[in-house]
Amino acid sequence: MSATTSTLAVDKSFSATTTNIPLSTYTTEQQKLLLSLRDYCFSYEAFLDEPETKQALLQFMKIIHCEESIMFLDQVNEYYRKRSAANKWNALQQIFITFFSGNSVHELNLPQRSREVMEQSFMDLNDKITLKTPTNSSNASNSTLQQVNIDSSDLQECEEALKKAESYILVNMKEHVFPMFLESDTFKQFVCKKSKQFLNQIGTVRNLSHSCFVESLMDMKSCEITVDQIKMIKQHVLEEKFWDCIYSKDTCFAFLSSNKYILGEEESKKGIYFAKSQVIFPYTVEQMMNIMTNTTIRLASDKNLDSIKIVGYLNKSGGDLLSSPPKKYKSSESLSSLNHSPPASPHSTHSNHSASSDSLLSLNKLSGKTRLATVLTHEVYKLVWPVKNRYYVLAQSMVYDTTDKLYIVAKKSCEPPNYKLSEKDAIKALDIGAWIFMPVMVDGKEHCKYIELIGTDLRGSLPNFIVHKIVKTRAKNFFRETMKVIKQTKCDMYTRPANSSGYFETLDENGSIAL
Repeated sequence: MSATTSTLAVDKSFSATTTNIPLSTYTTEQQKLLLSLRDYCFSYEAFLDEPETKQALLQFMKIIHCEESIMFLDQVNEYYRKRSAANKWNALQQIFITFFSGNSVHELNLPQRSREVMEQSFMDLNDKITLKTPTNSSNASNSTLQQVNIDSSDLQECEEALKKAESYILVNMKEHVFPMFLESDTFKQFVCKKSKQFLNQIGTVRNLSHSCFVESLMDMKSCEITVDQIKMIKQHVLEEKFWDCIYSKDTCFAFLSSNKYILGEEESKKGIYFAKSQVIFPYTVEQMMNIMTNTTIRLASDKNLDSIKIVGYLNKSGGDLLSSPPKKYKSSESLSSLNHSPPASPHSTHSNHSASSDSLLSLNKLSGKTRLATVLTHEVYKLVWPVKNRYYVLAQSMVYDTTDKLYIVAKKSCEPPNYKLSEKDAIKALDIGAWIFMPVMVDGKEHCKYIELIGTDLRGSLPNFIVHKIVKTRAKNFFRETMKVIKQTKCDMYTRPANSSGYFETLDENGSIAL
C-alpha cells in the first residue's frame, strides 16, 4: 500500500459488485428486519465491543482489502494491556514488523509524516535499548526479556507516535469504513441471521422512527399520552409508504396498512392490519369537529357504538382528576329527538388554539416526554349476533398541531389502575387510533380533510378478504352517512358540544403544540 495516501485504501469495485442483492431474495421477516435498519443509530465503538459484530466488520474489511486496520487496533489494545516495560517492548516490536515494515502484507496505509515519526521513534528506541543491553546480546530485537534493560520512560516517545497512528486509523475507520459496512450486503446478511432483540443490543432506535412507533404499540396499559406518542401516530397516519390504497372515489379514500402490527405484549399474536379512511367534507374544520366530537350525536348516529363512560382524567402533571362521578351516555336518543337551537354566534375553535408567532419558540422547546391532558373512557360497541360485543378502555387526547395546521385526537387502549371493569356480556379489545381534522381549500373555499386511523384488535382472527371488505364498505358509506348526520344536526356544527367525552377539555389544556 502507498504510504502517501491520506485515507484508508479500499477496493472501490466492491460497491459496484457486491451490494446489489435484491430485497426480494430475503424472506418476509428478513425484509422487515432489513427495512427497520434505517430506524437505528449504530455506534462504531459498540460494534468493536461486541465480538460478533466485530467479526462481521473484520470479514467486510477483508473483502475490501483493509483488514490490517482492525488487526492493528487489536494489537495496540494488547500492547496497552501489558504491565512491564519489557513486555511492552516485545509487543511494540511485533506491531512494527507487522504494520510498519515495507515488505509486510499488512502494512498500514498512513500519511507519510505519521509513518516517518513512528519509524524514527522506533529506531531511536531500538538504538537506546541496544546500548543498555548486556554485550553478550547480539541484537536488542532478538534478546530475551531477561536481557533487555528498559523502563517506561524509554517508551514514551514511541508510544506518542503509536497513539497518533492509532487515532488516525480510528477516525478513518469510523468515517469511511464503518458507513460502508452498514450499507453492505455483508452487514445485511449478518443481521438477517439475528433477532430483533440483538438489533436492539447493537443499535439505538432513532427517536420517533417507525420502529419506535411499533415498539410503543406494546404498551396498552399506560394511561398517559405524551407529545412524542402523538407525533408518531401523526407521522404514521400521514406517511404514504406505510399504506396501500384499496378504494378511491372522488374525495373518498380507503387504505390498509402494508404490514401487520401487534398491540400489547403477547408474542403469540399474529398481528392486525390498520385501516385508514380519508374524506374531504364541504365544511370547515371547526364545523366538522363540533359534529364529530359531539357525544350525543355519535351515540345516535353510530349503529355500533352502544355507550361511552368517562372513567378518569389526567392533567398535564399526570395526576388523576375525578371531580364528579363518571357519567354514562346511552345510545337511546334518535337524531330527530335532539334539541336544536340556533347558535348565538359562530364558534371558532381555531382562533382559540392556533399559536401566535411569539409563542412558537416555547412550543418548539416542549419536551417529547411531556404528558398531555388525557381523558379516560370506557366504550362499548355492539357487533352482529352471535359475535359478542367488544369494549375498550381508552386514553384520548386532543391537540392543535402548529406544524401542519391540524387538529388531532390520539387514542390508545389503557388500564386505569383503580378502575374495576364490570362488562359481563362484552369482550375486552385493544385499539390504537386517531382523528385528524385538516383545512384544505377547494375552489377558494375552506373544506375539511378528515382522516381516521383505526387499529383495533378484536381478539379474534379475521381473513384478509373480510378485513378488506369491511374497510371498503366503511369508506363507501362513510361520506354519505356522515353527510346525512350533518344535515340532521346542522345547527350543532356552529357551537362547541356541551359533551364531547372530554376531547375539548383536553384541547383546552393542551393547546397548540409543534408536532
